[in-house]
Order: sequence, then C-alpha cells, then structure tokens
Amino acid sequence: MALTRLVRRIGGSLVVVVPSHFAECLDIAPGDSLSIEMQKKQIIMTPIAGHIRQDNPATGAEQNTPERSDCIG
Repeated sequence: MALTRLVRRIGGSLVVVVPSHFAECLDIAPGDSLSIEMQKKQIIMTPIAGHIRQDNPATGAEQNTPERSDCIG
C-alpha cells in the first residue's frame, strides 16, 4: 500500500510521519530503532531485528504484532 506524506523540518532534520496502520502492522512504537538506507534513489526504513520491547511505555501493556490480514503487503 503506497501513501503520500509531507516532509517537514524539525530543527536541522527532515521528518516523515509513519502512518499508524503501518506502525501497528510492523510493531513500531516511540523509542524503537529503525535502520535507514538509500537504494537507487529510494529511502528504505526497516525495524531493527531482534529488538524486544518488554512493554508499552505509555500503558505498561505488553506489545504483540497484530494478527491482521490487512497487514500483509
């Protein structure tokens, strides 16, 4: 699924917001690390393998990747 997002400046950096649906499907939360690379004029961001989040800092609840058919892509 391709979406369009606006690039914004925060300080000296450029920021793109990750859509909440993508974050849920990839189990990405604030404070997680992503690798970022350029390939043939594309930016590729990948959650770092092996990262284990014990709980959600906001709620204290355990995090699990959703079992949703709409996360396949």
